[in-house]
Amino acid sequence: MTKEEARQAILAEWRSWLKAEDVKNPTGTDGFIFYQHLLRERPDLLTFKAKGHKWQVVHGWLLSDRLVSD
Repeated sequence: MTKEEARQAILAEWRSWLKAEDVKNPTGTDGFIFYQHLLRERPDLLTFKAKGHKWQVVHGWLLSDRLVSD
């Protein structure tokens, strides 16, 4: 999976996760809880190559798209 494919799939999973968890006004902490969800339930979405920790990449995507307040 390319990094861009992973980004799109992870952001789609984020939207689904927010609805399922009924999260309003998500924060960076919610982003980390979501990342733990990916590790447990959707590790296939974390198969992209990245320098550094993948949490930093995912968190960066959430921040840059203004999907979490941090």
